[in-house]
Amino acid sequence: MSLYSTTKGKIVDDILYSISDIVFSIVDQIKHGIDNLEDGNLELRIDIAKLNELAGMKAANCSDHVTSRSFLTFGLSLLPNDHWKSHYDLSLRFSLRLAKSCYSCGDLEKAQCILAETLGQCHSLEDKLPGNALLARSESHHACLDF
Repeated sequence: MSLYSTTKGKIVDDILYSISDIVFSIVDQIKHGIDNLEDGNLELRIDIAKLNELAGMKAANCSDHVTSRSFLTFGLSLLPNDHWKSHYDLSLRFSLRLAKSCYSCGDLEKAQCILAETLGQCHSLEDKLPGNALLARSESHHACLDF
């Protein structure tokens, strides 16, 4: 948790540059101690989820989509059950990024499943556009594999 405290309050654009070299280590260490995290401490869970989002983005930027998928899946699991209502923007970001990582890993069915859920939760057409674009690519790719 001392690693977490070094990031507390810094989950903004500048953190990407200031801790990007060690974000994987921080997130991995926190993940090992996550069993000690109380379910009732929502703020802490959200902060750790955001760190996992950052690590997932960094991994995706390095074309390591398997690692990205792992971080994003774990981060999404830290959100509360009603995350689409209580943390809509965060849920949308996580879901779209996770679907992209699954797609990039070749797991088209998982990507399509995530996108179907995401599109069902979207509040606006603008929110649906990235998901629909990825879904179209995924279905097109899937159709090419069927030939």
